[in-house]
Amino acid sequence: MAAVLWFAGRALAHQWHDVARVIAHLHIHWALVIAAAIIIFASYLLLIELWRILLRTSGHPVPFGAAAHVWFVSSLGRYVPGKVWQLGAMGVMLQKFAVPVATSTAVALVNVLINTLAGFAVLFILGARTLALPRAAIILLVVLSVGLAVMPVLLPRVATLYTRITSRTLALERLSGRAVWLTAFGGAVQWCLYGVAFWLFARGVLGTAPGPISAYVAAFTGSYLIGFLALFAPGGLVVRELVLAGSLTRLGLFTASDATVLAVTSRLWLSVLEVVPGLLLLARRRAAMPDASPASASESQPSRARRIP
Repeated sequence: MAAVLWFAGRALAHQWHDVARVIAHLHIHWALVIAAAIIIFASYLLLIELWRILLRTSGHPVPFGAAAHVWFVSSLGRYVPGKVWQLGAMGVMLQKFAVPVATSTAVALVNVLINTLAGFAVLFILGARTLALPRAAIILLVVLSVGLAVMPVLLPRVATLYTRITSRTLALERLSGRAVWLTAFGGAVQWCLYGVAFWLFARGVLGTAPGPISAYVAAFTGSYLIGFLALFAPGGLVVRELVLAGSLTRLGLFTASDATVLAVTSRLWLSVLEVVPGLLLLARRRAAMPDASPASASESQPSRARRIP
């Protein structure tokens, strides 16, 4: 959170004169901001259920409440540089539910891959014309979309080859085409929900959101994906905001100062929605754990009594 605030302040400082004028006239419509937050949480629940589908198909069902706890707490790792801490935390926490680390890591990677390809498919469908993408980018998006279509056929073969080479089972051979395509469709819906929430947030913060909703879905999806692929940026910090502000300006939706304010405030807003649930679940977990068992407490009392003269 300190890093988020620092980078947000740095981004604001570059255009402080223009941005200060915009901030001074902000009249936030909290009903729209709250509605956007509800949509974001709905997309979180959808992501958790899609992840559970892949785990269940691999032969390791996890209750929804436990999966939500693991998902929100491990999501805190995305703000650490490296992009691997979230997956590592998932693997460690899922061991409690008898899910092997190799399987949980493979399922998490497959889930991330499917969700990323679904995002690129949404970007291609909604943003090819809206964002005026170059031909090379359109070709790349088409290739990624085709890769998403053939993934159900490739995944079991890759898992079988991995098992033959390493003698370790990933349990991905059980992933059916139905589970993969369902996850891909749900991922596409999740990206659209993100874009709609961003559109509502723009209306709530700036009081207006000109242009079609598809433009906001495409701009947000593209900036989020680029920020995710920037391995050096924890949580896509700065990279996502620069791409988002540039996209909104290039589309003619907002001026540079308005786009900067919207990009920075949306980052702070999403960071709160991502970090607070994880921290609350961590605090709840710690509060639920006793400092010592009754047996150990009773055993420690005589030892303290012997130390008293």
